[in-house]
Amino acid sequence: MKKTQLLNSLKTIANELDNISLHKEANTITNVMIKIAQNEETLNSFDEILDFKPSYLNDNPSLSAIRKKAQFFAIQIKQLKTKSQADTYKNQLPDKFKKSIEYIEQYGLPSGQKPDLEAMKLEAERLQLILSDYIDNLINSLNDDMPTNITKEPIKQEEIIQVMQENQQKFNNDPNDEKARMMVELCNRLLNPDEFKQTPIGKEIEEERFRRRNPYWDPRD
Repeated sequence: MKKTQLLNSLKTIANELDNISLHKEANTITNVMIKIAQNEETLNSFDEILDFKPSYLNDNPSLSAIRKKAQFFAIQIKQLKTKSQADTYKNQLPDKFKKSIEYIEQYGLPSGQKPDLEAMKLEAERLQLILSDYIDNLINSLNDDMPTNITKEPIKQEEIIQVMQENQQKFNNDPNDEKARMMVELCNRLLNPDEFKQTPIGKEIEEERFRRRNPYWDPRD
């Protein structure tokens, strides 16, 4: 049996297991599919997603791209403070992964290669299950509402600069440190919002925000 036929058969089995609510068994089948398709290590826990560091020499570019998106979502999940926030984020996860794949499909991979959309969709489904399971556990440990005695102070510019410098140093030491790179990018955007809007991607984001009538839309959502 060819690899494609085997993967299609396994996908059918996984879908049937999902339909009868055997989600863990379906996830196991999906893991097998990913290993057969790509023959590389998979991310099997929330912490592994959070600590993901792509190997540009060995990793499949399509899988690395969707894993980087999942890592960004994991960072956001760590910042959730209430049950309602966690529940809302869990409900948004399928759409977040869908939009991420659509974005990669439209703009391509950083390497310039054509993305393997089928592999990305399979990996996205698997990673979504891991993130959802983590959120379920998180919900049990969170309060219903934010404490009323906490006042939120604006972040000072010096603090942003300090965070940016710390993460820039981490990225200089390890160019594969995706969390550090994203933090540097975020700090730059906070410090220089007008300058960022003039960059090609900044202009695209502003145009997309106008089209969606959502001033807070971000391509990483």
